[in-house]
Amino acid sequence: MKSCLRKVDELGRFVLPIDFRRSAGIENGAMVAITVDEGRITVEPAERYCQVCHRRIADSAQSIALDCGKVCMSCAAAVSERYLTGAQGH
Repeated sequence: MKSCLRKVDELGRFVLPIDFRRSAGIENGAMVAITVDEGRITVEPAERYCQVCHRRIADSAQSIALDCGKVCMSCAAAVSERYLTGAQGH
């Protein structure tokens, strides 16, 4: 496990070291997901999260890749039910 100390500026920003970003697969300009759980802050690449419900996707087999990112199977089923089933009735 790697660790470091960083100073937070007046806007709440700090620099995430490049070796940390590389280890986590976070590229420059990438979207990240930030979660807080019991006082612990986690930063991960956003593609590990559903773009609809923002829940973490543990396995890529549990998601569908779209242009906007990944969508979990439960959200994909809900969207399909709402829009595809409704479109057949018209």
